[in-house]
Amino acid sequence: MQLLRNLILVKPIKEENKTASGLIIPEGKAEKQNVGEVLLTGPKAEIVKVGDKVKHHPHTGISQVYEGEECLFLKEDDIIAVL
Repeated sequence: MQLLRNLILVKPIKEENKTASGLIIPEGKAEKQNVGEVLLTGPKAEIVKVGDKVKHHPHTGISQVYEGEECLFLKEDDIIAVL
């Protein structure tokens, strides 16, 4: 797959639902982390590169299954930070 412009494909990273003290947080109660790994980038993506771990704005992107994994198409502008 070849992405256009500044689009990126991000695979969400599932955060562990456990606090630092070891308490398990039930599904649905845990705060969504909006963190993922960049799988593909378009030719105009200037800041992120494949393999970067990034944090993105919540409620952005388009869901897409890529190689059997649930992923998100995002614009590079939707990235808050490279971690």
